Amino acid sequence: MRRMERARRLMGAGGAVGLVVLAIGVGAVAPMTPSSAQVSVSVSSTTTTLPGATTTTLPAATTTTLPTPLPGAGDSAGWVVYTARGSTALVQHDPHDASCGSGGCFIPFEGLTLVRDLAFSPDGSRLVFSAKVDGGFNIYTSLVNGDNLMRLTSTGVSVVNDSPAWSPDGSKIVFQSTMHHRAGEIYTMGASSPGPARRLTKNVLPDDQPAWSKNNEIAFTRWRDGNTDIFVMNQNGQGQKALVATGLDESDPDWYPAGNMLAFSVNRRVDIIRRDGTKVASIKADAVGMWDARQPTFSPDGTRIAFVADSGDYFDHTAVHIVTSYLDGTGMRVIAGRAGSSPSTLADPDWQPNNLG
Repeated sequence: MRRMERARRLMGAGGAVGLVVLAIGVGAVAPMTPSSAQVSVSVSSTTTTLPGATTTTLPAATTTTLPTPLPGAGDSAGWVVYTARGSTALVQHDPHDASCGSGGCFIPFEGLTLVRDLAFSPDGSRLVFSAKVDGGFNIYTSLVNGDNLMRLTSTGVSVVNDSPAWSPDGSKIVFQSTMHHRAGEIYTMGASSPGPARRLTKNVLPDDQPAWSKNNEIAFTRWRDGNTDIFVMNQNGQGQKALVATGLDESDPDWYPAGNMLAFSVNRRVDIIRRDGTKVASIKADAVGMWDARQPTFSPDGTRIAFVADSGDYFDHTAVHIVTSYLDGTGMRVIAGRAGSSPSTLADPDWQPNNLG
């Protein structure tokens, strides 16, 4: 399914649109113990000049105050941000505050469509994401309420820039781009303004879905031998090697907060492994009557994990929900797109505490 999704992206088909922030809280438990200018892209010693990124600030969303999770909700209380099909909006939703109704409060991003691939900055104050504008997909950052919208890439209508993630110190963005190769490669660039992008991979088939660990390792997916594997490399692109290669499609890597474990999607479940490759747990969504668990994201305190799961028919991906559980798969609950509600298509969850002050 990830390869089909990847093919749709390369052909410019629509993904999930709209941003949602959901405030959640669970009881604290002990975490599982693990055993303008032109864009200059450097490939090895070769430098290629690409169309420049603009410094023009797009219209900002209206400022609103984010709700605060209930006191005593535990270390895992905070925000899960994800995309929702059907609107181009930032939605704040606090299940303890009914003032906005069950759908949350919408804050439109003017001029942006097909918003996807959301990720919180390390301090929780900003978002990075991909959005379609002027025919191409580009990387943007904003405050979590949609203000201070800034476009980081401008690479033409046929180029896809997506799957962004932050460096541990918040100074850089790693992302996937088709700017040099239709299959897609991994790049890094500064997070504060448009500027030069550095190419980290050069592969005949797609490299995608980078995730930057606290220990400055980048995990990513590489398509080879007819399926995708999980690779890791240093932040400068050196030391590329396979971490998980089972002959199945592994995708959606997400680092544990300490950087010593990794979650990923495989065979319609979420697996958690230690950095040495040994398995910690496998999580399915059976306990809530769902299937095809994927796109995992750890809670900031490491006690829980959120992921996407389907409640529709086996080949029907129109009833997609956000589910959380402990790392061993217990304590599972649906936090968005509840089973039995009208069909919903949710994707790209990312979890960060509400530490905005």
